[in-house]
Amino acid sequence: MIAEKNCKATWASTVGLKFVMISLFVLVMLVGCVSNPTLEEYVQTAELIDSVDDLEGLPPDQFFERAYEFLLQRDPEYLVDLGLVDLLPDEVSLTNISPEFLAETSVLQAEILEILHEYDFEALDDEDQISYLVFEWYLQGEILHHQMISLKPLAIRGMLNFYVMFFTDIHPLDTVADAEAYVFRLHLLDEKIDQYVEQLEDQAEAGIIPPRTLLEGSRDSIDGYIGSSEDVSPLLTVFHSKAMEIQDLDEDVRESLEAEISETLVLEVFPAFDRLKTYLDELIEDAPEGYSLDQYPDGEKYYAFLLRNFTTSELTAEEIHQLGLSELERIKMEMRQSFRELGYPEGEDFPALYQRVIQESGVLEGDDIAIRYETILEEAALNVDEYFDLLPQQELEVIVGDEGTYYMAGSLDGQRPGRFYINTTGTETIYKMKTIAYHEGIPGHHYQISLAQEADIPLFRRSLIFSGYAEGWALYAEHLALELGLYDDDPYGNLGRLQYEALRACRMIVDTGIHTQGWTYEQAAEFIYRNTGLPRGIVESQVWRYISYPGQATSYMVGKIEILRLRRMARAALGDDFDIREFHNILLQNGSMPLTILENVVLDWINQ
Repeated sequence: MIAEKNCKATWASTVGLKFVMISLFVLVMLVGCVSNPTLEEYVQTAELIDSVDDLEGLPPDQFFERAYEFLLQRDPEYLVDLGLVDLLPDEVSLTNISPEFLAETSVLQAEILEILHEYDFEALDDEDQISYLVFEWYLQGEILHHQMISLKPLAIRGMLNFYVMFFTDIHPLDTVADAEAYVFRLHLLDEKIDQYVEQLEDQAEAGIIPPRTLLEGSRDSIDGYIGSSEDVSPLLTVFHSKAMEIQDLDEDVRESLEAEISETLVLEVFPAFDRLKTYLDELIEDAPEGYSLDQYPDGEKYYAFLLRNFTTSELTAEEIHQLGLSELERIKMEMRQSFRELGYPEGEDFPALYQRVIQESGVLEGDDIAIRYETILEEAALNVDEYFDLLPQQELEVIVGDEGTYYMAGSLDGQRPGRFYINTTGTETIYKMKTIAYHEGIPGHHYQISLAQEADIPLFRRSLIFSGYAEGWALYAEHLALELGLYDDDPYGNLGRLQYEALRACRMIVDTGIHTQGWTYEQAAEFIYRNTGLPRGIVESQVWRYISYPGQATSYMVGKIEILRLRRMARAALGDDFDIREFHNILLQNGSMPLTILENVVLDWINQ
């Protein structure tokens, strides 16, 4: 199903990742009659559900559910993303990120961890043991991250990206109550931006100022995210287009809500972003020219934490760097062999060779891009039976617009399907489309996340995303497509797969090179360009990503390598009894988890 995206969206996290809709209390029909709220007034704390002490003594399955719900209620934005209607607080709110609130959350997490440790691990059944280990890893990581939060240079563009997506893609606009809640939350955005400025100020006092070029780029991109005026802001234009489809929304009420949005943008939201711009200008004067985390106090320690957090492995930066170099050499040999089979000149470099691929495989534009992606996904779905006997019930929707490509998970309430965002405003090179579709859609993120959401496991295991597992699976899915013959008779598509695999190896080398070995921006960009043949524009955006989000990009190849290792181990142990569909069920139906725990799960399956 192809749908049109009505606003600008940017690369997501995710990881997005991330992850609800309550019985919203009914606002007065005309929101303008309600006095403007503040975050301090409406953000909830520990009083949202029973106290932490009430979690003691519960059966393990009840403890996991109630403890996680307790923490979720402190993050209403995440709850909206997840679509868990019944868990939202009564008051419409955004997530508080004040230092006091974050510190309180960390204390609560530590108290919940203590209660978790009161359970006798050996007395738990197999399912609860998995939950114990995953929940323990999650809580320990959150607590440690809070201890290091002062070391984290804020990614301003990531914040901008999230809030545009929150209001234009994530926030539901299906009912009158949704529309009123949207406007109400928009009133809170100015104070949320001020909280980000406060974080920047606190970090600057601790000697943590983001690199100058990132600050300049963030400042200059603000208008592009939120719009230069209320009339063109996606925060208004998307509301208008979606609100027009709400059947019970009276036209007079809709116009009143839109007028309030316009006024809120002019009087509250735009001034808040102006304050952010002003402070960014102040920071730029003292910002460092370098990009590495090791230029900051305890930056080396923080980067080591990020690598462990994202890869969920015990690999050091040097080990990841060397693993990347080894994988890149293997992939380059495969690339050279594929080029030889096409009769391409031996002496040409990868940029020149891939220019030939683009010219010979062709490009698409406009609606033809969406149609081709739809066709690729449909063909993939029809050809995965050999490797999968479980298929997600959640639909996959292709969303066309001016940004892409990325996947956004469906909501747990089933109201929002899984979405694959693609850019149809320019041209798309055909040779790389299969690999992107397999990674983001089928059998990649869509299978992975949807099957976990539909599994009979605790809520936290259906919603948490660990990057090593998640991105490792999506890269592994590209490899599965090769094994399933989806690249047969398509040498250009296979070269697209190899090019993207080479990029993932380069990420391990370049990310660690920048943050531990003093690599310059130019050195990093040139390395990727020469070893992948990707266009300069893509290469440069990749390098900025590694500077802005240290460590995350290393998780792809680390995860894929580990999944393949576990598969070899299982095949060797089980011999003729090995069933790859059962292996995939074990990986997917247990939800996202750290790779170290995933190994235990696979070993237990082998032993059984």
